[in-house]
Amino acid sequence: MQPSVFYYILRYIRIPKSHTFLYRRFNEKDDFKILDVGCGRNGGRTLKSFFPKCQYYAIDKDSEIDLNDVCGKYFHMDLEELDFNNIPGNFFDVIIMNHVIEHLRNGDQVMEKLLSKLRKRGIIY
Repeated sequence: MQPSVFYYILRYIRIPKSHTFLYRRFNEKDDFKILDVGCGRNGGRTLKSFFPKCQYYAIDKDSEIDLNDVCGKYFHMDLEELDFNNIPGNFFDVIIMNHVIEHLRNGDQVMEKLLSKLRKRGIIY
């Protein structure tokens, strides 16, 4: 017996397992803010497709990234310089850092600076 059409549809629109916790916690909220650190060229579009109600902000050191269609603000910066003054403090519900910290020589200092950007009870993921 072959799987139904719904099986194939659900397979492609399903939230990745790595994001299910965030989905359960924030999917119904209209105004939650995500900061994607090391977003890459298409990370924002993918994340925004899973959380269409979120306000999406991004950081990357690649100056060629164009996320204007999904991004509230794009911060072009090198994290190792530790200049986070342009990023609002006590503002984000979620900070996502996928495969970033292991590339930084001062990752502990970067994390310390980013913690001040989280709202109370915010999540670094």
